[in-house]
Amino acid sequence: IFTSLSPTKNKKTTTRGIRYLKKHRFNGRAFKGKPVFVSIKSEAKQQLIDPSLCWEGVTKKKCTLEVLVDYAPHLRVLLTDSIDDEVTNPLDVELRMSQLYLLLSCYYENMQELPVLFPYTAEETKRCETYSDPPPNFPEYGTDEYVKMLSEMLLPPNFEFACHFEALSMHCGFDRPGYFDVDPEVLNILSKEATGSVFSFSSRMFVVHTTTDESSVMRIGCGAQAVVVKDERRAKPLNEFFSVGDLHTKVGLGSVEESKSNDENAWADLSFGLDLNGGTLVDDSLSLPFQASIF
Repeated sequence: IFTSLSPTKNKKTTTRGIRYLKKHRFNGRAFKGKPVFVSIKSEAKQQLIDPSLCWEGVTKKKCTLEVLVDYAPHLRVLLTDSIDDEVTNPLDVELRMSQLYLLLSCYYENMQELPVLFPYTAEETKRCETYSDPPPNFPEYGTDEYVKMLSEMLLPPNFEFACHFEALSMHCGFDRPGYFDVDPEVLNILSKEATGSVFSFSSRMFVVHTTTDESSVMRIGCGAQAVVVKDERRAKPLNEFFSVGDLHTKVGLGSVEESKSNDENAWADLSFGLDLNGGTLVDDSLSLPFQASIF
């Protein structure tokens, strides 16, 4: 996976207007360190434009991803690293904050480009792009009545997006101070050189499931057999500040069936937490080492 975000912010490399694109073209297939654009007027000399704007790999090694899309009866999208029940190249990414935002925009922006990707009408696209107000009969968010409504209201979804990764690793850091118009407040607790990996997230059998229904209620469920979060600014073993499950079970060396035989599946419960309280979490064990939900 490659991005072409400049590691240093300036207008020349972050703004691509129509006039610019009329005089330049993309410089072929991406690979690490290759300039992104070439001037159309200098085809013979192959003069490269903006050598500071080069492709940068965000995956540490080769990865295998599959995207499955259907419309039966509503739009469903699945992103997975399991191809034909084999996981040969788990996803391992290293991202600056700007690159993480760009990755997230791949989801949000593409969901607004449905006429290009899917046979939607202009009216359907406009409806999907517009945030709708909660129905007047909805109780206040977070109240007991709201929780009861979510527990009892089981409307069919009109959109689903899911991710399933046998193994997922992310190493995240910050861009240099001044990259954004306003520096993130967390930069104040970092050293002056706020580059490199600041925290890492590793998981095994990681699942995220998102749905929306006719009432515009979004449910996000997450489950995993193991999750480890580390503060990369600290020395071992103090850098590990969140850990559940066994992260070191081998993944990617065989078929998914091997994991299934050992009860190593994971799933996302879209109703998780609605019937739980502090006492429940203390007295009873969870069905998965890691579970979370957002409504």
